[in-house]
Amino acid sequence: SISATAGDAATALEAKVENSSAEVNWKLSGDGTLSATKGAKVTYTPPTTLNSSTTAVITVSLSDTTFSKTIIVSLKPKATLEIQAPTQPIVFNTAGVVFNAKLTGSTDTIMWSLEPATGAGSIDPKQGVTTQYTPPLSSTANQEVTLKAKAGALEQSVKFTVLLPTLTVSPPDFTTLNAGLKQTFSVSTNNRDSVSPTVWTLEGVGKLNSADAKTVTGSSVEYSAPDPATVTLEQTVKLSAKLGSVTKTLEFKVKPTLKLLTITPDKTELIAGEAPITIKLLRTLLTPGSGVTFSIDPATKGGSISVVDGDTYRYTPPAPADVTATTTVTLSFSVDGLTKTVVLTIKPKPVLTLSTPSTTVNAGSAAIVLTAGRTNLDPLKVITYTITSTTPALATGVTGNTVVSVAPGDTASYTPPSSVTADTKVVITASTGTTPADATTTLELTVKPKPVVP
Repeated sequence: SISATAGDAATALEAKVENSSAEVNWKLSGDGTLSATKGAKVTYTPPTTLNSSTTAVITVSLSDTTFSKTIIVSLKPKATLEIQAPTQPIVFNTAGVVFNAKLTGSTDTIMWSLEPATGAGSIDPKQGVTTQYTPPLSSTANQEVTLKAKAGALEQSVKFTVLLPTLTVSPPDFTTLNAGLKQTFSVSTNNRDSVSPTVWTLEGVGKLNSADAKTVTGSSVEYSAPDPATVTLEQTVKLSAKLGSVTKTLEFKVKPTLKLLTITPDKTELIAGEAPITIKLLRTLLTPGSGVTFSIDPATKGGSISVVDGDTYRYTPPAPADVTATTTVTLSFSVDGLTKTVVLTIKPKPVLTLSTPSTTVNAGSAAIVLTAGRTNLDPLKVITYTITSTTPALATGVTGNTVVSVAPGDTASYTPPSSVTADTKVVITASTGTTPADATTTLELTVKPKPVVP
């Protein structure tokens, strides 16, 4: 008998015949091939592959007799080792993936190893027909890894790339959307472990899924651009999709579609006589630099408009004498046949008065009461009383000459100086502040020397 392994080289066979000149015959039953069926010498070639161990029988005989002999050929499969790799992508910071090894024709133990030995992740277990590979947690670039399986003298390896996690927003090359239109966006990822929903975040104008919320979740999202009437300039919108640790941001423009004229004053509520305000015009899809016509209603006592430069104008409110009660003024601007108006509210100028029963007092006399009067002045504004001048100046050591507020604040108490040597002018100022909605007034008192009793 002989033993052979699938794929082995041919084995030479020779029949030695004594006391006969008969022809030698050869016959094969089973796998493999004989180089000839007649002759003293032949070769037997095992099959190239076998799925399992088996036997073949070679019979040799003489042509003139019934004499024969048999050769039993014990055949076994060729030892092979194969690694069965997963088909899905392998991504950093994801769960492990399973690799299987198929070993035939050998009973050796399969041993697993990684290259590079450090920084490439881990495998567990390190022996057996199956191992699980776990990628590293993070990286700054894709990484090439080699997984090796070894059984006896057999060795196989598989190379694969551990990928950075990616997130793709579709459509990927989206750049512009007209006002009033909608666009649906979706995501795809190479992260096979991703089970959490995509978080969409909007930065800029518009809505997500027709809601006012700036953050929504889902595998896709519908973006709605603002109403055309509200889009006067090209707007930049950023839409971010976050899935796990990966964020992808898409930036696009929302473009105006309507001819619009926008009027923007510094403010719309003014006080008669206050400083002029600036009014800016913004043209959307209108002829740049084309003429602007403007008007004021009422035409008289409504203030005035003047051109600063380009589309910047200055409005001067009416004089205090022209506004005795709160009123409105309508400013109209026309460009390319399109007219827009803005309504301003004009309030009367606040007035503050200060009075006392007599503006002449004697030095050293009792305190006198000062009474404030308000006209068109907010009753909640606090009045501050101060002495702003004393002429001539008081001598050293003189006491008095003070003013203090008396609750609830629209009265004050003035204490004359203890003594003066000549008629002295004292100016008291009452004020609520310095804004156009405030008012300030003064009261002049005459302080006379103490009367001399003969």
